[in-house]
Amino acid sequence: MAVARLWKQYNYVMILIVVILILGFYMIASLQDRSSCREIVVGEGQTLWNIADRYAKAGSMNREEFIRWVEAHNDIDGNMIKAGEKIVIPVEKNGVPGNENEMAFK
Repeated sequence: MAVARLWKQYNYVMILIVVILILGFYMIASLQDRSSCREIVVGEGQTLWNIADRYAKAGSMNREEFIRWVEAHNDIDGNMIKAGEKIVIPVEKNGVPGNENEMAFK
């Protein structure tokens, strides 16, 4: 009886709390810790497209998702990267053979 009365009075609040919890768990599960991601140095003539072609599959993404992730996590606007710049990519440090601070293109 008391549960039915609480549900009747606060059903919208309870539904909102459940939705917020589900979204929170989803976001936590989908976030990738930056500290476990690989850092690379952009090589001369490199573009995000070249880097995405090499690493996207290792990060379990398609090329467009990979580029959006790199832009968002490195504060890159409009695919503008420069040679010598260090960027973080969504690939586990041990996900692709090579050292941690490797050149993206040799």
